[in-house]
Amino acid sequence: MARTVRLPAFLRLDPLLGWRLSSLTTAVAEDPATGVLGLAPTGSRLSPLVDAGGSFGGLTLPTGVAIAPDGRILVADPGGQVILQHPHQGLFGADAATASGFAPLWPAPQADGPDTGDCVIPSRRPALGPYQLVRPGGLCFTADGDLAVIDQGNDEVAARLLIYSWPDMAVRHLRDLQGRPWGAALGPDRHLYLADEERGRIDRLDRQWQPDGGDPVWQGGAGVLNRPRHLAFDAQGVLLVIDTDPATGLGRLVRLDRLGRATVLTTADQRAIWGQVFAPPLTRSADGIHPPASGCKGPGPALRKVTVSRQGRLPQGPQLLYLAQETRLQYKGTIISAPLDSQVAGFAWHRIMLEADIPPTTALEVRTLTSDVALEDSRLDEEPEENWSRRIVLTAGQRPELLVQSGPGRYLWVQIGLVGDGTVSPGLRGIDIAGPRSSSLRLLPEPFHEDPVSRDFVDRLLSYFDTAFAEVEAGITRFPATLAAHAAPEGAFLAWLASWFDIRFLAAWPEATRRAFLARADEICRKRGTIAGLKAVLQLHLGVASPLPALVETFRLRDYGARRSDAGAALANGHLRLGGLEMATSGTRADHAHRFVLILPEALVPTPADRATLVDLVNVLRPAHTAWSLIVVPQGIRIGCQSTLGVDMVLGGQPSSTLGEMRLHQDARLPAPPHPPPRLGQFVLRAP
Repeated sequence: MARTVRLPAFLRLDPLLGWRLSSLTTAVAEDPATGVLGLAPTGSRLSPLVDAGGSFGGLTLPTGVAIAPDGRILVADPGGQVILQHPHQGLFGADAATASGFAPLWPAPQADGPDTGDCVIPSRRPALGPYQLVRPGGLCFTADGDLAVIDQGNDEVAARLLIYSWPDMAVRHLRDLQGRPWGAALGPDRHLYLADEERGRIDRLDRQWQPDGGDPVWQGGAGVLNRPRHLAFDAQGVLLVIDTDPATGLGRLVRLDRLGRATVLTTADQRAIWGQVFAPPLTRSADGIHPPASGCKGPGPALRKVTVSRQGRLPQGPQLLYLAQETRLQYKGTIISAPLDSQVAGFAWHRIMLEADIPPTTALEVRTLTSDVALEDSRLDEEPEENWSRRIVLTAGQRPELLVQSGPGRYLWVQIGLVGDGTVSPGLRGIDIAGPRSSSLRLLPEPFHEDPVSRDFVDRLLSYFDTAFAEVEAGITRFPATLAAHAAPEGAFLAWLASWFDIRFLAAWPEATRRAFLARADEICRKRGTIAGLKAVLQLHLGVASPLPALVETFRLRDYGARRSDAGAALANGHLRLGGLEMATSGTRADHAHRFVLILPEALVPTPADRATLVDLVNVLRPAHTAWSLIVVPQGIRIGCQSTLGVDMVLGGQPSSTLGEMRLHQDARLPAPPHPPPRLGQFVLRAP
């Protein structure tokens, strides 16, 4: 059920409204991205997940580094226009080795000699061969053990994908690419994913290394990504991308789901990434540089004669590994607010409510001071300890709320001590201060007001109950607002609300999908047991819109050849095929009654687990007397076999984007000009 509603605050301190801190605040730092207050580091900076090398804070290999099936280390050197290897036992032997212990897989392209003619015609420049690289970047090995190289090209040469057999380096595939891709990663579906920083998207290549640009399902992070450069998959198959924030120019972390929909990760989401498993990186110890051991269990033996700089780079320049700097936090810090003015003398401050994260090994220590006179920081620092309230300690698991223990006063000072263990810090996101205090003491007889000490104690005691009752009343008043699909609290309450309509959420559904189901619950209930109702549920489950998915009632196919609009054109081989399967068009009405076919692109249900979930969902939603079958069609068009528009073939829409992100006559075109308006003395003939 929903938590008790918090009452409105009298004053609030947070990053948006301002922390209003005193100069006496020490050993505390504000996170520049989130504004959260925490213990300051002792000197070294934290290792960022968005490091420039693309290793996600040292969790995996940097972009341009790959480990071959035989254990060799490969590094792309864009400045040298070569691919380096270690140990250097490839095509050209150890005599080409450099001081770093790496040698090129093949010699770098030779510079053009001096021009001896009268003129140079750039258009006659010969095409580059498969062993002539311009700016190699992303490296990875395919599921077949081949080496994939992304050559970013330059203003004169298009980007290219080159596939070489390993270890003999024979060319298997070469194709030009759009944009300027840099990072590359092989997905769990064996597709190749490319980070194109020029076009602001993640491109996906199928197993034949053809782009999935015609796939209406894959979105590639469009509309969210700005200049993606690095990407990696974790052990769960989640695609993470290092992008550039268009507002600040700083790095940010973005997650893409299986349909290519992008979500910018918050600070809380990024903390969880440190516990995820990636392809292991190279590490450094006192013995040298270590690749991961066989089976990815710890580091392997040190690489021989390999040296790197303090930034983890080889002497030639390319990144080999990320060297995270060690960091420690202060053990204790103090937050002291500036004087908070109530504008009323003798103001009865009520309570303090903190929005805080308190890990198990940390704590918050809170105390207050009140006065009718504003004190300068120098005087506040000399204030006797007895004038401050008793220190209250908040630890993990406690509700971060407390009553103001100080007496009435116009001004309030809040002191919060942050205590950590040197590696973890409590975080303060906001402070709400309630007032004035108005308890049920005013309803008690005069004897309860006579003694000041007793009156203060009874006032504070009754305020606990008064606050609890007020919060319950506020919750009851606001409860109807929580019944809206967009406002309902997430988690168990959302599921409970959906149960009113007999809707049970799948564990794999994200919160947005669950809210969409709840928003359309009335429509789904009214259409339950119909084709329209089943299609609406499947669209929400799969995250697609019309014309997907295709649902065909087989009784509509009876005598299809005679009833279609162009009856004169014969069917291919005399049969109707949908998704490559022959469909029966003859027989009695009973042969076709109460049956339907569900047709889906392979990208929507790529794994057996996805298909099993879909089958279970359809079995729950279909009428019990019906029979059905599932057809999963691959991408593409096969005339006479997979070419029924809107059923097993979908045409993509005209692409659109902002100015500067598309190329005329390649991926965009200008609309036809409108007819000019007629002028006086002229007329225009137009088709009806």
